[in-house]
Amino acid sequence: MLSVYDAVRRGDEAAVHALLDPGVEIHEAPSMPYGGVFRGHQGWTEVVAALFATWQDYEVSFDLITSSGEHVVALLRLRGRIGTSADPVEMPLAEVWRVRDGRVTELRPYYWDTAELARLAAS
Repeated sequence: MLSVYDAVRRGDEAAVHALLDPGVEIHEAPSMPYGGVFRGHQGWTEVVAALFATWQDYEVSFDLITSSGEHVVALLRLRGRIGTSADPVEMPLAEVWRVRDGRVTELRPYYWDTAELARLAAS
């Protein structure tokens, strides 16, 4: 999974798409500024663009990545600014990935406080 994160950080869309199943689904919480279900490579591109349009000075640090069968769980810490807030936000995030045949088929991020992120994005 680190290879997906590394490719996103580098902005290497071709490398990311090579790691994604063509039917990949990304499920963002409905209360997020970019909430909804995003499908396929185009959906991935849309949600990543929305994420980086929402967050400024976005940083991710890794606490743990573990796997069992098709599932990979990443425990992360987000830090950045959102909306017009000058103060950085920091919160834990868990991402649950499903991988089949070496390709990501599903991603579900679980943010600690989606209401706070939505409030900041609206400010």
